[in-house]
Amino acid sequence: MKKFPDVVFRLGRRRVSSSSRAWLIHKRDYFSRMWKRDGARLLRRIEKVCGISFPRRVVEEGMVVYLYKRRKEDGDYLGDMVETSPRRINIYLAKDCSWRSVKGVIVHELIHCLMWQGYYYDLRRREVTLFEDFFADELLTCLIEQIVLGKKLDRIDYGEALDYAISETRDRIIKLRKRKKEYRKMINALRGFLRDYLRNVRSKKSDILQERRRLLLELPSPLPSILDQSDT
Repeated sequence: MKKFPDVVFRLGRRRVSSSSRAWLIHKRDYFSRMWKRDGARLLRRIEKVCGISFPRRVVEEGMVVYLYKRRKEDGDYLGDMVETSPRRINIYLAKDCSWRSVKGVIVHELIHCLMWQGYYYDLRRREVTLFEDFFADELLTCLIEQIVLGKKLDRIDYGEALDYAISETRDRIIKLRKRKKEYRKMINALRGFLRDYLRNVRSKKSDILQERRRLLLELPSPLPSILDQSDT
């Protein structure tokens, strides 16, 4: 029988009032029951539509969904994950959130997790670009989420996925400013690109249109190619 990773729901470590903690505990128990009912089917569907399986390490060690009370500073986010911690998902809840409203968010983040697990745990990581790691990552995840949930996409869905990917890419780039090492990597990559650009154009080896394409294909992702032990 096909084995999937155990997915456990836990409360995040933010301080909340006793009343908020009480309803978060209720949500945790409720989502755990719903996951027991739906989880294997969703994971099987995710693997089928993505064409890759959850790595052995993840099947053995499992995944955790952390539940938080939504705050204003969380913005429009219902959930997220950190690429370098691909066995962890964060979900931000209001008191009226139901399994129906949260299920799609969990599926979305699980797809993200699967891709990054494949990169880092199955050693599929290679030199990739900013546009692949950010824009393509968000756009494809948004579309595949709908397929996993059994929805037939129409023109509106494609437009919403495109808008979502543009917005998420912008937000992720803005967040890079707080990740100094990764942000410096981007600055240095742009400095090197412009140096090569000027040399290529001056020597008539290239022009701005060719260089624009090179920027798309070669501007490296700021994310690490391998994980430090502390990140695993």
